[in-house]
Amino acid sequence: LDHLVGSTVAPLIVAFVEAPQGTQQAEHGGEKTPDYVRMLADEVVPVLEGTYRIRAESGSHGIIGIGGGALTAAYAAAERPDVFGKAGGFSFYLSNPEAPLLAEAISAGGDGKKASFWITWNRYELKRAEWNVDLGRDSRRVAEMLESAGFTVVRKEALDSAGWGGWRVRTGEILEQMFPR
Repeated sequence: LDHLVGSTVAPLIVAFVEAPQGTQQAEHGGEKTPDYVRMLADEVVPVLEGTYRIRAESGSHGIIGIGGGALTAAYAAAERPDVFGKAGGFSFYLSNPEAPLLAEAISAGGDGKKASFWITWNRYELKRAEWNVDLGRDSRRVAEMLESAGFTVVRKEALDSAGWGGWRVRTGEILEQMFPR
């Protein structure tokens, strides 16, 4: 962030929310995802707005996640575009291939308000048939669901390493697109 903000990314305030220990699967793509998103939208964002001078409009608020957190970020923007006008996700992990919560939020379309999405995956993502895991496939499926519902989606397949090294590089790219200087 120190190298991006001011040079290629507009000034911004970033809040890092630690992954919930013990309930991560339930809150990042599972049955407690709606509760987690409500907490972010109705508790965390108002505290940030009351503490810092930030814009209140949803187009100024973005949310980014990785794996199950990417599903939560997409769900947050589809379900609550009044708060999160932009969402980014890396290497989507759909623990439930149907992703019913996300599919419902996407079809509802956020009451006519549309968020924008940036979805990135790596050509060499984790892929294990015996676990029914294919992060590249899941990422493409989420992008297709969003596009079919009329959301603006920028999608990209990266040709570097899967995992933290690639996500670190791609986070800068997504921030540059979400909040250009």
